[in-house]
Amino acid sequence: MRVFDTLLRMQSFVERGGGWVAAQVLIFFSWFAALAVRVDEPVWVRSVGWVLVLAGGALAAGGLVGLGRNLTPYPEPVSNGSLVEHGVYRIVRHPIYGGIAIGAVGGGLALGSLVASVVGLGLLAFFAVKALREERRLEAAYPAYGQYRHRVRRMLVPWLL
Repeated sequence: MRVFDTLLRMQSFVERGGGWVAAQVLIFFSWFAALAVRVDEPVWVRSVGWVLVLAGGALAAGGLVGLGRNLTPYPEPVSNGSLVEHGVYRIVRHPIYGGIAIGAVGGGLALGSLVASVVGLGLLAFFAVKALREERRLEAAYPAYGQYRHRVRRMLVPWLL
């Protein structure tokens, strides 16, 4: 009976977009592994990296606070959620994804690992694809999402992407 329950939970995990979550975790592990490959960078490059880490952290934290009870690791919106249009969500539609990716790029620079910064750029690309797929689900769940998407032009990074 336990095997059957486990299979049902796995099916639910997959149906809710668990594959995206698993891929995300693998990219995070790759980023941490890439930190082992270091180069000697100028101080200004490391400083830019720390600025990106702080900016990414602020963006992701603002997104977490703004989402509140709507937070989920899955691309599927929560069943009893609502469209969030306040805080950082007035300037970017997926600030948590963008903040994490900016922080990963900056963290690589700050810690002297260009390889980790490249993995961070890969994470940004991954989040862009994930966010695009997620937006179809958000449009289905929240009729006003199309208007929100038109008002808030940036998807991941304010004033940039």
